[in-house]
Amino acid sequence: TATRQLRSNPRFARLPIVAMTANAMEADRQRCFAAGMNDHVAKPIEPAALWAALTRWIRPRPGLGKAPSPAAVVGLEEPGAKPSGEAAPTLPVVPPVAPGLDTVLGLQRALGKPGLYAEMLRRFAQGQASVMGDVQQALAIGDFVLAERLAHTLRSVAANIGAQGVADQAQVLEQALRSGQRGDSVTALLVPLATALQPLLQALQSWAQQAAAGPRAALAAPAAAGAPALSSADALQRLRRLLEHDDPAATEFLQHNGPVLKSALGPAFAQVEVHTLNFDFEQALGAMAAVPGSEHPAAH
Repeated sequence: TATRQLRSNPRFARLPIVAMTANAMEADRQRCFAAGMNDHVAKPIEPAALWAALTRWIRPRPGLGKAPSPAAVVGLEEPGAKPSGEAAPTLPVVPPVAPGLDTVLGLQRALGKPGLYAEMLRRFAQGQASVMGDVQQALAIGDFVLAERLAHTLRSVAANIGAQGVADQAQVLEQALRSGQRGDSVTALLVPLATALQPLLQALQSWAQQAAAGPRAALAAPAAAGAPALSSADALQRLRRLLEHDDPAATEFLQHNGPVLKSALGPAFAQVEVHTLNFDFEQALGAMAAVPGSEHPAAH
């Protein structure tokens, strides 16, 4: 693994390494420690738990902790660059009342940003609308790997928005498929999953439609006023750089620069977006690599 390779170099023998995985089982934690990692944080990421893990291993240096300028968020300005403006004001976002949705927990996992949380909810309603049919089709054709992957993605994104009941049912299905269960025993697990998921989707879709009738700013995080538009090459390069460094700012960068990235990545954008918003940065990089010309965007 990458951790073992790092530890084999005396220079990195004491480098703090914290695992971020979708698995919270004790066996998974022990595998991380056996590989040479110092700590483990399970997804969905709880900001308090992440900060606690980081502060156990990292000593803050003077000058850190200052809020970035709006241009730094949108365009990842280089050190010394002149800030290009103040953030545009946002309209208040009212979280929807939906069955099985803990908006307090979801907002916490969105780092307390209502605009980002609203966008996560909208994308969940859009991206998971057909998941039950997709799982059933995968099972019907015997593609159990695909069915497991769909359940895994649903579990992760549901937990991220605070829909823990859906996440729990998706996890049961995922684990059953991973353990080799097939036939009626797996099909029976679709019933409680659909029972938890469908009312949530209906409520979120209704909420998103109502919100769409109002200002678009109610559903999206604000962009920086006056920030220069990025070229496709710049956007790809900067997103790749964030992903390669496992920088959580990749999620916000993707939110702010979605149109140009969607144009540059084409059909692959959907997978890059899902993996990035789910903090699966390695998978996001893999999805980007499948797009010709995106491996090494030209620098400017």
